[in-house]
Amino acid sequence: MAGLNYLRIAQILGGTISEIPGGVPSFGSIGAVQTAAERYRTILSGQERRALELRQYPLIAKAFEKVRDGYEVDRVLVDPALSKAFISECRHLGIHAPVAEINKRLQCFRKSSRYGVKLKPTTRADGLDAEPLYYAAELGYRQFSYRSRASIDDIVTEPETGELFVKICRQIKPGGSPMLFKWAALALRKMRSFNRRQTKRLLSVDPTDIESQLRPAGTLDRIAVRDIPQSRGVFSFLEKNGSQPKYLYIGFGDNLRDSVEPFSQAQPFLALAGRFWSPSLADISINIGEFPKKWEGGSVRDWGLRLINARHPLFNIPVDIKLRSARMQVL
Repeated sequence: MAGLNYLRIAQILGGTISEIPGGVPSFGSIGAVQTAAERYRTILSGQERRALELRQYPLIAKAFEKVRDGYEVDRVLVDPALSKAFISECRHLGIHAPVAEINKRLQCFRKSSRYGVKLKPTTRADGLDAEPLYYAAELGYRQFSYRSRASIDDIVTEPETGELFVKICRQIKPGGSPMLFKWAALALRKMRSFNRRQTKRLLSVDPTDIESQLRPAGTLDRIAVRDIPQSRGVFSFLEKNGSQPKYLYIGFGDNLRDSVEPFSQAQPFLALAGRFWSPSLADISINIGEFPKKWEGGSVRDWGLRLINARHPLFNIPVDIKLRSARMQVL
């Protein structure tokens, strides 16, 4: 997916692109948000930023420790009240650099000791349940990243970027909490990788063997959620596109009915509709597969990620493969 751009997306979806002066094509109304994101990042990169001084690093840590209430760094940054209190305390201590610069430096303290600042251990659980918003955050981030090139860390540390990401997510899941959308994106990033010790074994399983466990459950124009089993499993959405169906999204969960329910009215895909892709619900099929707790030595999460890794669905965050040997081949 690294080389994917809008021309390639349109080709994948069977569309055509004509020359558009001064712009890059996008999906539906989301394109306006993404264009705004790109403009913001262009302006931000061209500004002369006030660099943080080394002497201010301990002050940033001091401000964080005062307001964190036992939480980890990212939990504070996604929390509207705590992040506002953090920046307010930084200002009180004489730190006047841009908010994004302060937030990014705080993240660096957590990730590396080379800054000479050590944060105290986290003592409190995050207390957030973002799982019901995983699908919206994933589709939203994939859509956002095609145009803005923003990372998930940018969404967390740059207020304007975070607001634009939330606007996209709310087109997919109206009324969702900004804090939970951002927390869901962070959680998905952590989840989108194989266990290093299991990578070789998981990659040795042919994806067609996993697909053979899935069965058709109808199309989006006539799906009946009540007919979806309430057991753990993997599901996928494929769109007819000539002779070769294209994967749109692959998901998994402990309760297939609950996992599929948000797609029952096709809202996630309809939110992405636009000039270059107008989904026909009759052409989008859903396949589901029930899996025992351990199948071929792996969990439903393992096999969902294996399919994402092998089939590159358009709206899934790619899977990070941590290989022990660079000579290993990935299907």
